[in-house]
Amino acid sequence: MKKSFILIILLFITSVSFAQINYRGSVNTGYTFGVGEYGFNQWNINTIHGVEVLHSSLFLGGGIGVGISTESDRLKTYSIPVFADVRYTVSSLKFKPYLDMKIGYSELIDEEHDGGGYNSGGLYLSPSIGVSLPLAGKTFIHIGLGYTYNKAIYEFSYIPGTGKNGSENKTFNAGGLTLSVGVSF
Repeated sequence: MKKSFILIILLFITSVSFAQINYRGSVNTGYTFGVGEYGFNQWNINTIHGVEVLHSSLFLGGGIGVGISTESDRLKTYSIPVFADVRYTVSSLKFKPYLDMKIGYSELIDEEHDGGGYNSGGLYLSPSIGVSLPLAGKTFIHIGLGYTYNKAIYEFSYIPGTGKNGSENKTFNAGGLTLSVGVSF
């Protein structure tokens, strides 16, 4: 399933990149404030490429990113999302408000569980709202606020002598509230 989804995303990005007439690319960075029992704060960066349709009001594309935990009291956790992106922009205004939705798959890598336990990602969902500010020509700065849902599955192995044998899988959300800024060209 994961390999098929990643292949579909890569094919979509490749086919979209040949449509140079309405091509749009962007690089974004942001910070996610983790929520919940297993949410963690992380700095993230991603790149998105696609095309604009409907008089530059609708963007369809795909992207890839990386997130790095920033909490000093825990071992590093990394997320690598691959996603499709749909953005609707009110294009008749100088400052362009937008609604954005990223959906895909994110792999999680946690140094704490690297050697003894299995950890894996899952559904990646990131809706946001924001505003695009013109710089020059078709170059814009984007400022957004959203929520990132990042499903993760950890397998915890029990230590002999604790009275529990075997292991247990636990599914949780490693996401949170996200502030982002980016530039599109």
